[in-house]
Amino acid sequence: MTISFYRLLDLVVPGWEFRSTRFVNRRLSRLSICCISFKHRSGQVPLCRLRLVEARVNRFLFQWRGEIMNLEEYFQAKYGLILASPNSRLIALRAPREGDMRKVISSQESLS
Repeated sequence: MTISFYRLLDLVVPGWEFRSTRFVNRRLSRLSICCISFKHRSGQVPLCRLRLVEARVNRFLFQWRGEIMNLEEYFQAKYGLILASPNSRLIALRAPREGDMRKVISSQESLS
């Protein structure tokens, strides 16, 4: 089954746009693992878990560049994309937990 991430959020966390990131991520943590694809890069990311992060707030170490940056900076540096809503929350991937079942989810939403 293929479903957009935002449609999944509507089903799993009704009213997610108005709820805290922490609340949404608690609900997402109950989902089983998935295989996900994106419009901005080819191929799929193998089995992972999903969570929301704030594009400008959260900072991560990106090994490919050896820099700590936020997601807004990452998408501009790696893909040349400027986020349409840099103050919004984005999808982050993390390693699956053992024993989870597999789902297939495709993010149909454009990043720019």
